[in-house]
Amino acid sequence: MNLYPHGEIALEITSTNMCSIAMTGLLHFDSELKYELGIGSDPSVVYQFQQVLPCLGIKQSLVQGDFTIDATLKGKGGKWTSGKAAAYSKRGRILKMELLSRIFRVVNITDLFFSSDMPDLSGKGFPYSKMDLKTHVENNKLIIDKAVIRGEGLNLFAKGEIELDGFQCDLTVLIAPFKTIDNIMAGLPIVGQVIGGDNPTLVTIPVSVKGPANDPEITFAGPGDIDGPFLWLVKDVLKLPFYILNPGRPDNR
Repeated sequence: MNLYPHGEIALEITSTNMCSIAMTGLLHFDSELKYELGIGSDPSVVYQFQQVLPCLGIKQSLVQGDFTIDATLKGKGGKWTSGKAAAYSKRGRILKMELLSRIFRVVNITDLFFSSDMPDLSGKGFPYSKMDLKTHVENNKLIIDKAVIRGEGLNLFAKGEIELDGFQCDLTVLIAPFKTIDNIMAGLPIVGQVIGGDNPTLVTIPVSVKGPANDPEITFAGPGDIDGPFLWLVKDVLKLPFYILNPGRPDNR
């Protein structure tokens, strides 16, 4: 603990842990109440969702699997002002997530998939082989720079932001099944346009998620909602050409 002129006190936490996760911190007791928090950061230390989440007061029935975390966050006056956070998980299972279930239900009405191809979040859940999340914080908003889930039967990508005061979200989620266009709808006209061909091409569907995180509005998004960095991320993961299908718009480009 350090004492400064004008009554300021700084408390430095060099080592502690919360729910087995290593943390450091710096707290300034001044007129603005500044604070800084470091979480994890050692990639060799692996935690488990099923142990950490219940300890933090979050229902254990959400996700299972190992993960690593690295975060440095700064704030003042009860709001997060800056920082970054990243989490990585290799092999796990999403057991229950209402938002993901609602997104799958919206996509399923396009009749592009049989119901057996869609992940079952009401039963055994949605197994994944990789979950990679990179974010940063600006003005009490969590900005999602990279969110990739490589799951059984499909990949999920996301970008956007979530307000940390009220948890209002504005996200674009791209759903990319492992099936090629020809396997799903070979030669099927889509609003007068025939897609498919000789080269293997994956179909992807963009979805917009806006509103309160616990009850957002989910609609089909347009290809224009996917910017350059997002496209490069998808290309790097899929390793194949892909077609952005938008059933909600007449041009389908």
